[in-house]
Amino acid sequence: MSSKLSTRLRANAASVPHGWPTPNLLAQKRMFVKKVVFDFDGPIVDFNTAFLDYLTRLYELDKKGIKLDASMLDHYNMGYNARMPITPRQFQVGLDNFARLSRGGYDDRKPMPGIKEALKAIQDAGIRVEIWTYAPGATDHNPDTLAANGTGAAQKETMDLIERLGILENPRKQVLFVKPHEKAVEMAKEHIPLIVEDHPLTAVHAGTIYGNAAILVPEPYNVNVSVPGVLRLDNRADLAPAVIDFFKKLEEAGCLLSNGR
Repeated sequence: MSSKLSTRLRANAASVPHGWPTPNLLAQKRMFVKKVVFDFDGPIVDFNTAFLDYLTRLYELDKKGIKLDASMLDHYNMGYNARMPITPRQFQVGLDNFARLSRGGYDDRKPMPGIKEALKAIQDAGIRVEIWTYAPGATDHNPDTLAANGTGAAQKETMDLIERLGILENPRKQVLFVKPHEKAVEMAKEHIPLIVEDHPLTAVHAGTIYGNAAILVPEPYNVNVSVPGVLRLDNRADLAPAVIDFFKKLEEAGCLLSNGR
């Protein structure tokens, strides 16, 4: 780790709350692996900008002087967002089409500023990183498997993008395609204590129902989340310090398995 990055992490660590992780998590004396799960869209790459640009073109909103952007997203599901000039049906059709594109779709997401450095710092601290993401497969948006032939571009483009970003040592073994509502269940099964999300419900599910923990990267649609077990960051620069500090406290409490992985 460079001295510049190390200094930045130490400075940002001051903003990590002293009550994090929650006393409840530490007091249970459950044993966890030294592994953190990251959602891909939101924490690592910018899905919203690419998708909103596509919707603008698809529905020719620019001809009406309308340009969709992420500041309009008061709710996670943009199809039900009153500030969005599209219907729920238009949103779903747009998402179906976007997922099928081999160019200009799931391959067009850009990494969030500073995320590569944050992931490197976390992994340099001996914490294993996995990416659990929902990218539609060929039959997710078309149950007719024959008609769906050749439409499974989203998962392929996601894997290709992760490999191009160079953020994981072995992407084929560190990436799982899993639906949001299934993540907390899988975390409990695998004794993983922490997930990094932008999805408010997925974070709350992991951090409250299953008694683990979640970190929310700051987005307009998760600004009001305030529950035990979920740490919502004010600044994405605090991400690596928060994750590293979390596992340090678990280790001090004797809650990590001896092999650490």
